Amino acid sequence: ARFAGANLLAYFPPEHSVAVLLRFDRLRGTEWEAAAEALIHPMPDYELIGTSDGAVGDFFDSITIATTDPNDVIATTLVGRSARRPDEVRDLLDAPTAPVEWVPARGGAHGKRTITSRMQAGDPRALLTPFPGWFVLTLPEHLGPLLEPGTGSLDAARASAEDLPDWLARVRTIEDESGTDRGPALMLTLDEAIDDIDLPGIFEAPAPQRITMALVIDPKGFRVSGSLRFTDEAEATTFVAAAERFRDTFAATHIGKAMLKKANAYNAVAGLTLKQGGARVAYGTSISTADARVILADGAAFPGAEGRL
Repeated sequence: ARFAGANLLAYFPPEHSVAVLLRFDRLRGTEWEAAAEALIHPMPDYELIGTSDGAVGDFFDSITIATTDPNDVIATTLVGRSARRPDEVRDLLDAPTAPVEWVPARGGAHGKRTITSRMQAGDPRALLTPFPGWFVLTLPEHLGPLLEPGTGSLDAARASAEDLPDWLARVRTIEDESGTDRGPALMLTLDEAIDDIDLPGIFEAPAPQRITMALVIDPKGFRVSGSLRFTDEAEATTFVAAAERFRDTFAATHIGKAMLKKANAYNAVAGLTLKQGGARVAYGTSISTADARVILADGAAFPGAEGRL
């Protein structure tokens, strides 16, 4: 699949291990826009990007969230793009409950954040609009000289190419990973050690070292594709054998089918395709509209969502 191997982490500072791209320009006007909004609403940083009526998707065309630790908001980098004027973007980010003072800087317009009850104590992250329509919220050390004082109007303030850190020089093309005309509305890259899969008698296999996922809106729900990268070819082979056995054997039993249907996962498991190439495994499946509605609703209500990526 075209988007299976996309690496969103290449657009963020080193050590970031999880990244999620939401294309609100592709969700806008669909029933999934509200579901995506509900998913990100528990984020501590939502107060910064939420408009007065709470509709991030009405204002931003894309939001990308990356982190070195999903449990630590201070470890999170946030990047957003809007087609609105620079002053409108600044006004939105200067939220009543999270005030921002905008000043010219060497790298654009620097938003000095006011400490409020909505901010985690000791949050040092800096807010910057380095290019028209774009904003970045990240640790100051990731921005190099860009936060040094500047002069001139806020609307004209922008970063020069020679000052840009490598990751920020690339970030304006991050949406290309999801296709220029059409493609996924949501993408994920996970490059973090996770536990091996151990469901005795059901599914036992090594865990991949990197996971990518691309989710495309379909008239019947979603088409999902991605890739799994393992330590070596042997691990990939073991995983494929276990996954196919799970799909063809356990999922076909009465109890297996009942369990998967209760989790709204039966159709996704039954339709799963896997193709191995060395230490990598490409996968694909689909999720029905009915199943997707339940899964997204459950995700938005998942306990502990507050404070996580």
